Amino acid sequence: MQLPAEGNALAGNALPDFIVFIDAECTFCSNTAAWILRNDPAGRMHIAALQGETARRVLPTLGVDDEYLAKARVDNASIDGILCTTHPGRPDARLYGRSRASRMIARQMGFPWNFLGWVSWWIPDWLLDPLYGVIKRNRHRLAKQACALPAESLRARYLD
Repeated sequence: MQLPAEGNALAGNALPDFIVFIDAECTFCSNTAAWILRNDPAGRMHIAALQGETARRVLPTLGVDDEYLAKARVDNASIDGILCTTHPGRPDARLYGRSRASRMIARQMGFPWNFLGWVSWWIPDWLLDPLYGVIKRNRHRLAKQACALPAESLRARYLD
């Protein structure tokens, strides 16, 4: 899947400014999402399932084709990795994938993660994407057996 540089406007102003899209059927991804929210002291980030309604509504406006989303709903092995978007529904919306998404997410978190996110931005994608690919391919083996349930205070930041 090729990620466009910018997206189109999306109807509805009720969307948060930063959405992280994860494979909701993957325990590793769900546990990572819970960890992300725990380390986001400002509460900027929200989590949405790639298989969910928010993804179906937001991602096509940013250039992710319907075929990819349909395939992700039935075969989570086809998911290319984590995605995040800034300012969905606005003309300045941006979509990030793989290691760029990871770096953008880190930048939103508290110290030391935000510092690492800023510093890692200077590392070229061709160095980080292969490392990201290793984690993505092994995510089911890296997962704990149980999914971490988010704290009650964080549940409101899950969109679907």
